[in-house]
Amino acid sequence: MCEFDGKPLQEQVEVGEGEGARFEKKDITLKDALLGYLRRADKMGLKEPELKIAYSLGFILAEAENVLELTTEQYNVLKKLADKGEINLPNGTSQPIYGFVLRYQVKDSL
Repeated sequence: MCEFDGKPLQEQVEVGEGEGARFEKKDITLKDALLGYLRRADKMGLKEPELKIAYSLGFILAEAENVLELTTEQYNVLKKLADKGEINLPNGTSQPIYGFVLRYQVKDSL
């Protein structure tokens, strides 16, 4: 995933545990971005059957090496998460999971 100027998009990831933990920047892949949506699926307004698909798809995607073939139901859930791109907050508002550039690229990749 790249910015419009071709630089890789990055996210901060926590490295280490406890007091020795620190944050480092890491290039974001499409797989990382999709897993981020799947991790937050329970806060994105999916129905119970869709949540079950998202949960199992998280394991499938995490273990995938290169090419991943999805069922229609799996694709539809992933597409729905990417199209929404934001979580529902307890106060009734919503918040985007990723910035505009990354959200657009994920949606465009599906």
